[in-house]
Amino acid sequence: MKEKNKPKSQLGMFSKHINIGIALHEIITDGDGKAVDFIFLDVNPFYEKLTYLKASEIIGKRGTEVIPNLEQKWIDAYGKVALTGEPFHIIDHSNYLDKFWEVHAFSPGPRQFAVTLVDVTNKHHSERAEEKYRLLFESAKDAIIISDKNQFLECNSSTAEMFGFGSKGEILGVSPWAVSPPVQPDGTDSKEKASYYLSEAMEGKPQQFLWQHMRKDGTPFNASVSLNKLDLSDRDCVMAVVKDLTQEIEAERKIRERQEFLEGVLQSAPDAIVTLDTHNQVIDWNK
Repeated sequence: MKEKNKPKSQLGMFSKHINIGIALHEIITDGDGKAVDFIFLDVNPFYEKLTYLKASEIIGKRGTEVIPNLEQKWIDAYGKVALTGEPFHIIDHSNYLDKFWEVHAFSPGPRQFAVTLVDVTNKHHSERAEEKYRLLFESAKDAIIISDKNQFLECNSSTAEMFGFGSKGEILGVSPWAVSPPVQPDGTDSKEKASYYLSEAMEGKPQQFLWQHMRKDGTPFNASVSLNKLDLSDRDCVMAVVKDLTQEIEAERKIRERQEFLEGVLQSAPDAIVTLDTHNQVIDWNK
C-alpha cells in the first residue's frame, strides 16, 4: 500500500484538553497483507508532551521514520487492531525513551487505529519496589510486625510460625500483651511495660529490649525486640522486629555446662595442671 497524504484530523477538540496522549494512525501492509508499518495521522498536545514528538514533524510520516528502532511487536499489535477491529490493551516497556506505557488501542475506521497513551513508568517502578520489599518482608526469619498501640495490623509468615499460630490471619488483631505472660521476669506488668515501649516508639524514639513472649500454646520464650516508628498514610504505627532467642540461649547453656564440666575435671585431677597462653604465661591452674 502506498502512503497517503495527511487526512483531516479526526481526534476532535476534546482531545486537546485531556491529560492522556492520543494518536491516530493508518496501518501499512505488504503484498501479503502483513502489517509492516504505520503512518501518523494526528496526535494531541499531551501525546507530544509525553513522547517529545512534535505533531508538525511526524504527521504524515511512517512510524519507523519517527521512532528509532521501533519494535515489531508494536507494529504487529497495532496491525491486528487496524485490520480486525479488535481492541488492544497492554502495559509494557518500550525501548523508545525507556518507559513503561499503558496503551489502549482501538480502530475508529478501516485500516486505522487510535491509541491512548499513559506513562506508568513511576507506577511500575513503585510496584516493583513494593514487590521487592514484600519479598524481603516475607522471607525474613525474624518476626516482623506492624502494630498500632493496641493490636497487630500486619505481619510476615515468620510471625505466625514463631508464635505458634496456623496462619497470619489468626494473629492479626491480637495485642502484643496477649502473646506475652501477664508478668515479665523482672516482675513488671506486661501490658503496662509493652504500652510504655510502644508509646515511646510512636514518639519517634527507637526502642530495643529483651522480652518474654508466649506462644499460642502458652509456652514462654525469650526474645529481643526492636521498635521503630512507621508513618503510614492513614495512621501512625510501629514496626517491630522480634528475634526468638531460644536457640541462642540453649547454645549458651550447653557451652556453660561444658565449661563447668571441664572445670570440674580440672579441679578433681590428682596431679597439678597448669594452663599457659601462647606467650607461656600462666592463665589457670587446678587446686
